[in-house]
Amino acid sequence: MESRVCSVSGESFTVSELERGLRQKFGLEGLPTTAPWVRLRHLGTFWQHFHLHKRGCDKTGQSIISPFRADCPYKVYHKDVWLEHDDTVGADVNFEEPVFQQLWQFFPENPIPDRFGANTENCEYTDNIWNAKNCYLSFNADTIENCSYSVHLAFSRDIYHCYFVVNSEVVYESANCMHVYNVVYCVQSQQCHDSAFLYDCRNCKDCMFCCNLRNKQYCFGNQQLTQEQYEQKKAEWDLSSRAVYERAKGFFAEMMLTMAWHRALEQQQTEDVHGNYITESKSVENGYFVDKVHTAVNVLRGYDFQDTLDCVSPGLSQLTYLCCFVGLQAYEVRFSFSCYESHDLEYCAFCQNCENCFGCVGLRGKQYYIFNKPYSEEAYHALKAQLVEYMKSTGEYGQFFPGYFSPAPYDETISGYYWPLDKSQQEQLGFRYAAPVEKHNAGYRSVEEIPDTPEGWTDSMYQHVYWDEVAGKPFQITKQDVAFAKKMGVPLPDSHYMRRIQENLRWMPFDGKLRTTTCAQSGKTIETSWPAAYDGRILSEEAYNQMVV
Repeated sequence: MESRVCSVSGESFTVSELERGLRQKFGLEGLPTTAPWVRLRHLGTFWQHFHLHKRGCDKTGQSIISPFRADCPYKVYHKDVWLEHDDTVGADVNFEEPVFQQLWQFFPENPIPDRFGANTENCEYTDNIWNAKNCYLSFNADTIENCSYSVHLAFSRDIYHCYFVVNSEVVYESANCMHVYNVVYCVQSQQCHDSAFLYDCRNCKDCMFCCNLRNKQYCFGNQQLTQEQYEQKKAEWDLSSRAVYERAKGFFAEMMLTMAWHRALEQQQTEDVHGNYITESKSVENGYFVDKVHTAVNVLRGYDFQDTLDCVSPGLSQLTYLCCFVGLQAYEVRFSFSCYESHDLEYCAFCQNCENCFGCVGLRGKQYYIFNKPYSEEAYHALKAQLVEYMKSTGEYGQFFPGYFSPAPYDETISGYYWPLDKSQQEQLGFRYAAPVEKHNAGYRSVEEIPDTPEGWTDSMYQHVYWDEVAGKPFQITKQDVAFAKKMGVPLPDSHYMRRIQENLRWMPFDGKLRTTTCAQSGKTIETSWPAAYDGRILSEEAYNQMVV
């Protein structure tokens, strides 16, 4: 593996044989000039995340909910209006001007859909939600019902304040869980039910404050109790009280530092993989939060894809390179973002069901288009070849869109969460900076006025809007919030939904790379995403299997 120096961060990185093989398959010339995590950060700025805004549809003027702010550089249409009206405009190719400069002259004049998703009912305040019903302030999910304030859910219902929860029901404030039922604050657990504050547990029920357990019942703090003893201990923790619940979270955090064993890397049913949070995959290098992947390098957040290099959020796709948010049977797509059901695209954005397009935006069902203008098949291939050679001469070909092409500002993208930057850093790197939407606490109620338990809530309080001092944002408590809190025996929300989501996400640490540490049992050198604070409790795969499984 050849060592190189990143032109942005100045750090050393290597290019593996697997990456070289993919680059050869894509017909790419030369080697990358930036570190893998720098490439992921740049791509991630094209994936809007967590945020929603009220704004007007630029076609009809109707009020809509969108992840794109009112000052988005693109025209934003309600997605149904976008599908109905073809208002795209294009341009002729100019071989005397940089191509990115030409694209930016007409890209913003083209409409893009206000949100992604389909087959939803009563899910107005969501984005990238598919096959869903009665969901609120949730993102990136498929086949869900009655879910709120959550991200990355699938085949689940009655989920609140969760991250990466699959095939589950009645879950509150949990992360990276599968097949769980009626659980509160569980992390990296599976097949568990009627439990609270679990970490890395499997097939457990009626347990609290436990970690690394398998096939247990009536355990408290990893101690086996009788049913009567367990019920007595459980009764001491009235989790419907916010004061008690916050104390429980502190207890859990201490357990994570002093009692829990941490698997260095979360990899399940994998072969020849490098990275973290990888399942059912083979031949993956520097992959994170991916599932059902074959042959991929430097990929973040995706499922069911193969032959993929340098991509964020690929899915149901093949042969994609340097893309963000591309999938649903995408094939041979390069240097593009927010494109679906398309193949043979380069430098495209917000294109759907298209093929053989270059430098296009906002197209649906088109073929042989360059700069949003149609060509015959022969003319398309001839002009595309000429354009590629021209972009090579300007140094543009092989580079992704500059950051200012993103429809969302840096702070409202997935990169803004994982790699926070201040205003000067964002501008220096060419990302779009937008000042936070100014809101003031005048007229809002203090969170201290929210009752300690759901039982203290009265109908008159629904009219109140509360102020989250830390987030600097207002929020309301809905009837669904109160009903769910009473059902689960948990406190009412007392913070803005984004802050709660991001706090829970910290239990799945990620910054785009792995760090080196030593196994707490064997002393073996290992790689992990866990911060240094957990050193002494991190185990290699072999040690973990001996001590926990």
